[in-house]
Amino acid sequence: MFWPCHELLELVEADVGNLSATNRISWKTFRRLDKRVPSLRLALRFDNLVNRAVARLKKIPQGRLQDAKPLIHWLVRMGHPKVEELAGANRAAALAIRRQMRLEQHARREKSIR
Repeated sequence: MFWPCHELLELVEADVGNLSATNRISWKTFRRLDKRVPSLRLALRFDNLVNRAVARLKKIPQGRLQDAKPLIHWLVRMGHPKVEELAGANRAAALAIRRQMRLEQHARREKSIR
């Protein structure tokens, strides 16, 4: 399995935004779009990707997380429900997820202040 790069994930996010006519993209946006256009099956495809990522993270050494970070960061930002399962795959993944969650919370607070 190849890990998706940051650019690919951003392109998918932009396409979902265009198709759903919204600027605020979250996992709920993916689910709503799947209900409107079931043939896309985007949520299912990403759920399968997350399942494969969990399995792969359980097998790789703790320090070999670099390629998975774009996916981890993106899933946290989207609010994917399987992020906790991903965190249980190994300690390095859990640490990366906690860090990204703190960054997302900080960014939301900064946005609300403005």
